[in-house]
Amino acid sequence: MIARVSLQLLLLSVCVAVLGVAALLRVAPESTDQVVLGTWTLPELCQSKRLFQMNCPGCGLTRSFIYMAHGEFLAALRIHAVGALMFVGVVILVPFFAANSIIVARGGKSLAGEQAIGWLVFVNTLLLLAHWLVRLTIDH
Repeated sequence: MIARVSLQLLLLSVCVAVLGVAALLRVAPESTDQVVLGTWTLPELCQSKRLFQMNCPGCGLTRSFIYMAHGEFLAALRIHAVGALMFVGVVILVPFFAANSIIVARGGKSLAGEQAIGWLVFVNTLLLLAHWLVRLTIDH
């Protein structure tokens, strides 16, 4: 049971951390490709973009999350539509994992098992790949 509670708390912590980091970061106004923390510009993380000058399926997710965290919904959708959807999913998961942690800690049955989390990852992966293929088709 302790392991099940620990998993729920870990997932809750990851969700809260992702939302917190998105709220702290900003997209540079002079370049929508750069992310800044205060006055520090973060380096480009996408190796696909660096090595092949080609966007990967996740290109734009960070900026989409940042825009969503700051209430700039249209900008988030323009940068990465699936990212905006994933952000909403992470927001929904915070109370879910919090409630699940309490239920499991009290000896109750988990609201959704690890299998549901696996399906969530699978669906997100499919959405990212579909979005990427659409972007490749439109951009070229």
